[in-house]
Amino acid sequence: MRRLFALLAMVVPTLNAAAATITFQEGFGAYTGTTSLSIAQGSPNSALTGKTAQVDQRTTTYGGNGEAQLLLRFDDLFGTTAIPAGATIQNATLRLYTVGGTAGVVELYRMNTAWTTASTWNSLGAGITTGIDTPASPEARITAPAVKTTATFDVTASLQAWRAGQTNNGWALVTDSLDNWAAQTELYTSRNQTTLALHRPLLTVSYLPAVPPAPVPVPPAIWLLVSGVVFLSARRKALG
Repeated sequence: MRRLFALLAMVVPTLNAAAATITFQEGFGAYTGTTSLSIAQGSPNSALTGKTAQVDQRTTTYGGNGEAQLLLRFDDLFGTTAIPAGATIQNATLRLYTVGGTAGVVELYRMNTAWTTASTWNSLGAGITTGIDTPASPEARITAPAVKTTATFDVTASLQAWRAGQTNNGWALVTDSLDNWAAQTELYTSRNQTTLALHRPLLTVSYLPAVPPAPVPVPPAIWLLVSGVVFLSARRKALG
């Protein structure tokens, strides 16, 4: 009797799939897939990496006055130990820690162009050109992020596009300000784990796991068999 009902449970699986959330942050949970790069007009042939990325139109950090841009990418987002195959992306956010505030607007664009840590302002064609290296419109923007606060960008569209098969080239962050907007990168180090976790870029993704296969219809004969077994079992008990 128990075996029969166990068989029926296997034939008619549940379709309920609970939402799940996963985070990606360099050095936490064994994740090591973050890459960042600053490219600057003032140092057009230099690949610039550092614990803090300066992103502004008139920065004095990278070779004098000139525009700078931040590139950021999270690799290895999909797989058995990450976002599972067939998952439906519901929401995704990118959190950056600001160490230099700005009065301007910081815009995030999904990159169409591939880049590496050896890329430079000149090798990318005089920096990132929005509308060519990226879509024409920013995916997210934040106005006047203050110093020593977290800036959170909605990157749901990016994760959905990558889930659908588009190449993950990460993001470009640009600003229209004349002051120094600075964000910590994945290279930030600290002996304090709490501080470290706060300052490194954090990607948070909520998703629905793949829906299981549709239930296999149970033939009427099986239901008749179940009814018969239940009836006989009840009659045996009644007869003692």
